[in-house]
Parts: sequence; C-alpha cells; structure tokens
Amino acid sequence: ARISQHPDTCRRVGPETPSCRYDTMKPSSLLAGYWQQLEACPSKTAFMLDEQSFSFADLEARVAELQLLLAQRKHLRIAIALPNCLDVACWYIASVTSRHTLILMDTEWPKATYEAALQLVQPDIVISGEEAAIERLDSTVASHPDWFAENNFAFLAGFTSGSSGQPKAFLRYSDSWLTSFECSNREFDVSPDTVQIAPGPLSHGLSFYTLAESLAAGATFMSQTTFDAERCISALQRQANNLVVVPTMLQRMLLAYNGDHSESAINNNEGHGENLQFRAIVAGAKLSGHLKQRFRQTWPAARLSEYYGASELSFVSVNHDHEQLPDDSVGRLCRGVTVAVFDGTEMDSHAQPAKPGTLHVRSPMLAAGYLCLQAHGLVTAPLNGLDGWNTVGDRGWLDANGNLYLTDREDRLLISGGLNVYPSSVERVISDALHRTEHAGNVEHCVICGIPDAQWGDRIVLVLAGRGLAQHHATESISIASLLAECFAQSLQKHEVPRRLFIVESVPMTSSGKVAYRELQRMLAELTDVGMKTNPL
Repeated sequence: ARISQHPDTCRRVGPETPSCRYDTMKPSSLLAGYWQQLEACPSKTAFMLDEQSFSFADLEARVAELQLLLAQRKHLRIAIALPNCLDVACWYIASVTSRHTLILMDTEWPKATYEAALQLVQPDIVISGEEAAIERLDSTVASHPDWFAENNFAFLAGFTSGSSGQPKAFLRYSDSWLTSFECSNREFDVSPDTVQIAPGPLSHGLSFYTLAESLAAGATFMSQTTFDAERCISALQRQANNLVVVPTMLQRMLLAYNGDHSESAINNNEGHGENLQFRAIVAGAKLSGHLKQRFRQTWPAARLSEYYGASELSFVSVNHDHEQLPDDSVGRLCRGVTVAVFDGTEMDSHAQPAKPGTLHVRSPMLAAGYLCLQAHGLVTAPLNGLDGWNTVGDRGWLDANGNLYLTDREDRLLISGGLNVYPSSVERVISDALHRTEHAGNVEHCVICGIPDAQWGDRIVLVLAGRGLAQHHATESISIASLLAECFAQSLQKHEVPRRLFIVESVPMTSSGKVAYRELQRMLAELTDVGMKTNPL
C-alpha cells in the first residue's frame, strides 16, 4: 500500500500497527482555558454574536442556570437544534462540566430528516427554536455507563453533513478532541490572545469545533446570526486574527472586499489590502487555484491555510502557504496521522504511487464510531474500514514526499464508457480556466454531474451557476463553450469532457456550504441545456 505518516511522532510497534505518542500531551480539560480565564480575567470577551459581546463571566452565569436544570441527573443525552446563539456555547459548557453527551442537530434539516435523527439518538432533552425552548422527552434508551469513564467520556454526538443522503450519527470521546486541540493549536497558533471568527452554522463541525477550540484555549470566539461577508471583513480589520470558513464563504468575502465581480478589479486593487494581517483557515472542500491566487493578490500580508479532514476523522492533512507545498494538494499529514491508499474493495488491493484509491486513516483523533439503535439500546458501530484503518469514502493519492491529493468521494465517482471520471478534478480544470477570463466574476459554482445513459453509463454534464451567467446565458453560453473546447483539448481526456452544458442562477446547497449533489441531479431533469447547436461539448 502507499502509506504515509508524519515522521516525527509515529513509530511502528509491529509490521502493520502504527502507534503514536505525544510527548508534549499533558492531562487537560476540554475547558481548560475557559476555567483559567474565569479565574484570571473573567471580564474578557469570550463570545461575540454580530455586535453583541459576552464575557467569560457572562457565560458562566448562564451555564450556572442550565446546570440547575440538570441537577441530580446523570449521563443525559442533550440534543440542541439552535440557530447561532450564546446558548450553543453555554449548553456545550454545561454538558461537559456535568458530564452529559451533547448532540448537535441541524436546524436546516427537512422535517423527515430531523425526526429520523431524533428517533435514532432518542435524547432525554431537546433544546430548539429561536428562544432555545427546552422540551423533555421520555427516552426509552438506557444510558451507557461505559460512555462516562472517569478520564475519557462520550461528550459529543454529531451528524455527517448529509449532502448525499441521510446524515449518519457519530460519537466522540473527550480524548480525541484533546488531541485535536493539540493539533490545531500547533498548526494555527491558537492561544488565549487569539480572536477567531467562524461565521458558519454552529450546528456543523467546522464552526462548532472552532468554538470548542477557542474555549479550550481561553480565546475569543466570534459568530454571526447569518453569514455576512462585509461584517466578516470588518471583524478582520478590527480584531479577529483567525478566519475559519468554507471556500464558498471565502469567495464571497473576496468579491465583497473588491467591490467588483471582475478579475481585472482584483488585479487593479493589488496591494489595496496589503496591511490586513490575519490567517484564513479553509476546510470543507478543496480550495481552487484561482481562489488561492485571488486571496494572495487581495491580502498579500495575510496567511492562508487549508486542511483536509472530516467529522469522523478530525484533522488529516494541512497545507500552509508559507510551507510552499504543492498548491493542488491538501498538504502534508498532521502529526500522529497515518494514511494508506487502497484500490478496489479489498483491503489488500493496494494503489500504486500517484494512483487514486480510497483513503484510509489511522489517527488518535478519530471518532469512536457511528451510532446505531438496536433492541438493547444505542451502540457504536466501527467507522468504515478494516484492520484499524478508517475511511469516509474520500479518494485520493500520496506523492513521493507524502503530500496528500484528493480526487473525489466514492459516491461522486462517475463511470463513462467504462472509464473513471473524478468530478472534482474536472471541476478544478474548468474553474481555473474560466477564472482567467472575463467570466471570472460571474461563475459562482462549477459542478460536474452524471446523467444516467444506456450507452455510456454516466453522461458527463457541466453545470455553471451564477446570477450574471443566468442573466446573459444566450450570449455567454457561446463564448463559454468555445473557451471550454480549448480547455478540454489541452487539459482533459476525452472521456472526461462534458457532453452537455447547463447554466443556472444557483445550485442547491447544504446548510454547511456544500453543493447538494443529489438534489442538483434531480433538478437537471427539469432543465434545458443551453447552446447545444453551437456548443462543441
């Protein structure tokens, strides 16, 4: 197998089993920095929501109220379905300090998804709505004493993003996030002096982890009721020094900062943001080359970091600008992480170097497993994979230097004419080509999909989304098709070339800022492709 691991901290104990040791790891608490700030500087700002500020003392006063509600109760499952608000932080603190399991529910789920999630985890208490109303449920599922060991307990249950199906519930123990905090503190310089803004939904892993990480470090955390690109920029100009976003949010911030949708505007404004110093931490999807270039041109004094990970895996790899790793990779592996690339369904079918396969991970930062409801109660099923390897179905490869590259998820892999097509790779080629043209500001999303076809298996189609494109699709489609024909001839293999082109105003998105691929594919059946008579696709 193509196996890579961080060289500093992993050592093999046997031929197949890596063991990782953290010499610097000390017994700690998920809320160590929170307690330290309460003692040393209780008036310091702990949480900001839009323009509202709350000190560490403010949080503790609210936490004390919640703990009264939980008095005399042990090992509860507490589900929260809340918009971005102070109570998300307070319920987390109260659950950790009282040793309950907090369950994050997504407020944007359809009703059927929400009810199915409740049926699975069967919480004792549900907190939901704008007013954070408390609804007590008569749970029929017994508590798990083994979830609450003295030094390591099941503090959190969350759900995968569900962009292509019913979200799966996973369980996390405290030691996995203590190790994750150690990793992110090291990689992103998180300290009590850090001010982090994560404007995404706190019901999702990216922003919620940043909140928990900030509390653990005694740092200040900033959130927004809804994402506002201009307010994010203002926060960076005034106080925030870490920005944690998905690529779509970063793109909107760049457009808002430059005040124009054209590439030429960004080039003309080069140096305009030269004094703005912060670190952008981007995850959730691979950053495209053109977004990296725009970031560097717009904010040359800022630092850019992207990382690859998953709710179940935590951090896997990181690519910092200053380390000058390959732009098209997701970087080097994080300390303590080992990755193997397997080809096919058999675990002993090893991918060759630089050949895509399914990524499997070993790490001290993994979730405990997926939650399953059985007759005798909730149980945790292992994460996917065998022999200690774990996978979430992402595909990629490792180069000779141990840098990790992503191709796609297994459930996005298309097969056209018997040959594999990796949509993300094709999207990057097309997106980078378009963003070197006058169409740059009009293209908000570039998505490759497959339409079932009796002859080809999957007929490859391209969906371009953007308000400007949709308004002028009749003329835009001709010039775009011409540009793409040249792009395909130079950069794509014949079986990767899209055969149909759709131009739409927007694509459906999940609440975590990712394209909802299955919903988009259903939409295509109701759309008419454009420019077919002149379109060389």
